[in-house]
Amino acid sequence: LFASMGGLLAGFIKNRQTKNANRPLLSIALLPVLLSPIEVNYLHLSKTYEVTNSIVIEAPINRVWQQLANVSTIEPQELPFSLTQLIGVPKPLEANMNATGVGAVRTSKWQKGVAFKEVITDWQPNKQMLYRFEIDPDAIPDDALDKHVKLGGEYFSPLYGGYALSEDKSGNTILTLKTTVQDNTNFGVYSRIWGEVIFQDFHYSLLTLMKNRAEKPLVAAISHY
Repeated sequence: LFASMGGLLAGFIKNRQTKNANRPLLSIALLPVLLSPIEVNYLHLSKTYEVTNSIVIEAPINRVWQQLANVSTIEPQELPFSLTQLIGVPKPLEANMNATGVGAVRTSKWQKGVAFKEVITDWQPNKQMLYRFEIDPDAIPDDALDKHVKLGGEYFSPLYGGYALSEDKSGNTILTLKTTVQDNTNFGVYSRIWGEVIFQDFHYSLLTLMKNRAEKPLVAAISHY
């Protein structure tokens, strides 16, 4: 199955690159076709669902918390290779808050002129930061994202999101990122698979960024000795 998927994907990407190197490499609509043989009976289908992922970070909670609100310029090498990069989705560049606490606005900027706001709805330092998305799809350039993954577009809308922090028995931080998504399609199980794949991929990239940044001072200190 995975070999067949890989072959189809590689062939499609090669054709797209040949035809137009400046457009997204792969229409996300193809994913349901590639993934359709997968057993999906475990999914509880709903127009609104939550995608949640966690990562263990070898750093104290307060250090991880400092990475969340304001995210300084992200260098290309800081982000792991991901499916979203493969299909031509812009990479995140930075995020900045205009204040702290409930009601503050966190503006996230991505490549190709993509920007959206996250309005803070819950602010508990070293515990959690929750927000609701405030997205104007008309403000996002049409050529920045495939219409199937356009934020706030006709196919899906991220509604809410946030980070939660906890500590494990070893003193490491468990950072959890969740996003509540509204499915605007009528594709049933296939659009659900598509949504899960895309948002888990987003989560993986962002959580890995936070992990690497939070752990970096520890690595530097160990190297010094």
